[in-house]
Amino acid sequence: MAQTDRTYIAFFGNGGEDDPAHPDTDLFQKILTWTGRSIDEFWFTHRNDKAAVAAFDLKLKELLRADMASRMKKSRNVLVVLGKPPTLLSKRLGDWMDNEISYAVDECKLPLIVAYTDVHTPIIQPGVDSDIAKYWPNALRSRVINQIAGAIHIPFQPGPLKTAVDYFSPYAFPNDGSLGWYTEDTYASWDLLHPKVA
Repeated sequence: MAQTDRTYIAFFGNGGEDDPAHPDTDLFQKILTWTGRSIDEFWFTHRNDKAAVAAFDLKLKELLRADMASRMKKSRNVLVVLGKPPTLLSKRLGDWMDNEISYAVDECKLPLIVAYTDVHTPIIQPGVDSDIAKYWPNALRSRVINQIAGAIHIPFQPGPLKTAVDYFSPYAFPNDGSLGWYTEDTYASWDLLHPKVA
């Protein structure tokens, strides 16, 4: 299938809610605003569908997996949005995110843009023992540790998010392998190096 300019978004634990009807709309609206893109330029699996899969609807799981695979094959990158440490339901929903990350990295060879909603300062020289590691679902953790993924780690902020979504593709991966990061100078250009005091 031909690649498009679309980005596949994988949400996990972002609202801090156990309500499967909550579709992460606030985060998605920010992504649209910050990137200047339309809703048609992104794909994701709806939270309601993930909840049904978590409830062991095997027929739906197969349909959703086929749909995910089709969309992923046409994507240029995968935006992994990680929020608060997971609750019981979001841990079960995380099984779906593990599928998304595994397929993106292993089958489609796509770069990951890992954005953290609870991190508000620059992520510089991340490591497997850094604070951001507590947010990683299993599939991401293993692919970072084994250096299988090409991933850049950023705070969920406008400058880093837009730049990463526009730049990374199957032909442009982060320089630092599975623990990619932007430099202090780059964060300074986004006015994020020194948090403002209210």
